[in-house]
Parts: sequence; C-alpha cells; structure tokens
Amino acid sequence: SSNFTVEYFDGSSWSVINNNVPDSFRSIPWVVPSTVTSLARVRVSRNVSGYTDESDIPFVVIGQPVLSQSVPCEGFVQLSWTAVTGAASYDVMQLQADTMAVIANVASPTLSYRVSGLNSSTAYWFAVRAKTGTAYGRRSVAVTVTPASGTCSLSEYDNNFKAVSIMA
Repeated sequence: SSNFTVEYFDGSSWSVINNNVPDSFRSIPWVVPSTVTSLARVRVSRNVSGYTDESDIPFVVIGQPVLSQSVPCEGFVQLSWTAVTGAASYDVMQLQADTMAVIANVASPTLSYRVSGLNSSTAYWFAVRAKTGTAYGRRSVAVTVTPASGTCSLSEYDNNFKAVSIMA
C-alpha cells in the first residue's frame, strides 16, 4: 500500500491539495479556491509508483450565491442575492414539476429579479446560479415563498386593485 497525492488545476497551474492521502481514503476534505475558472481539473497520483489519472472533462469553479426573498405585493416575489466574483450573469430558476427551470437570465451587476403573475395561495420554490458566459456554477440553496400578502408600496403598484369577492 502507498499514499496518494491529489492536485487541483485552476486553468493555468497545478496546486497540491494533499500529498499524503492514505490509500484507504475514498474522499478528502477540500476548500475549493475562489479562483473563477471553467477549466478546473483534479489529478490523483500514487506516490510510490507514479501512476496518475486526472479528470477527463474540465469543471467550473465559481461562487455560489445566497438567495433571499420578499413579497412586495400579493402575487409577486422579489428575489435578491449576493454578488459572485467573476459572474457575467445569473440564472433565476423556479421549481416546475420536478425540475429547477431557468425562468430568466439577469446580467451582472444586477442582483435582483421580480417574479409576477403568481397565485397567492400557492407555494413556489426559487433558486439562482452564477454564470461565466455559457458555464454555470452551483445553484443557491432554494427558498420557498407563498406570495399571499405584501404592502404594495412600490410606485408601480399604485392604483392597482383586485376583486376579493362578488356579492349578488
């Protein structure tokens, strides 16, 4: 038995993650660097024999946004998220059936999106993911919201009304 070396490629150079991984380990803890790249790879080498293998396909490393939500008015959801270094845009996603579907793409530096036309008695799930051109990172932790109330204090809601009930 011999130990392994695990390395990370950031698109320009290799860095050692751990050069003394026991052969009994199947995973190791690792804090992913904040360097944005769509060319990342991982390489594993057996220390004694020099046998080496690396990821066949590059993967994307970009930060994960943190999403928050509010209800500005019944039937609307205001989504806001933290900026991600290197993001060119953000995909806004909504749970549709069993899939998080992209409902909008928002160019950076904008960090918010308002969803309209929602049923006030239905719970909705939303998430956001950062993109670098065509490559995208991990989506945010999803948030759920039922747009049942709100102050409707924004100027765009002025003079709006709705029928709550019809009496005969």
